Amino acid sequence: SNIQGSRVLYANYGGGGVVPLDYNGSTWVPGTLVPQGGGNCAAVAMSDDGLHALSGGDYAGGVTPYEFNTETGLWEASSVVSISSAHFNSVSITRDGSRAITVPKWDPFVFPLARDSGTGNWTVGSGINLTGTNDKFFCSGISPSGDAVIIGSCYQGYDSDVLTWNGTTWDHDTIPVTLRGACWRP
Repeated sequence: SNIQGSRVLYANYGGGGVVPLDYNGSTWVPGTLVPQGGGNCAAVAMSDDGLHALSGGDYAGGVTPYEFNTETGLWEASSVVSISSAHFNSVSITRDGSRAITVPKWDPFVFPLARDSGTGNWTVGSGINLTGTNDKFFCSGISPSGDAVIIGSCYQGYDSDVLTWNGTTWDHDTIPVTLRGACWRP
């Protein structure tokens, strides 16, 4: 949702896109599904100002960017940002909408993305190796400052991963806490 809590995007898995929900002061009003560029939508993240969003999911070979059109009041999807993996069931975006992280469900990588503030175009960086090569990943979270990301491990015995923004790139480390039959969830 946006920081004001008046605009939400819902990941509609079966519909393969996002459904906007707008708060009119007393009730939530659902809008029309905005398709993502392939696959089943399993994750969506929105910037605090409610103007930028990304979605991904099962069978998706990348993430779909969305921009909120302030003149029409509608969300508009852009072309898919292709990534050399699939099943992006976790998407996190910084509060200002300038950087994002997406994690494929089955591959031990995390992919950083950056949005050009002039053009609005998203680019994907090189995959960053994660700790658990046989692990399954479902969630990531970016800190409010946008300088730290936690990627939760889903299997017992694997450390979870942390990325720290150094001003230019993401530095990788692990969180030396293993799970005991529990999963990190968004």
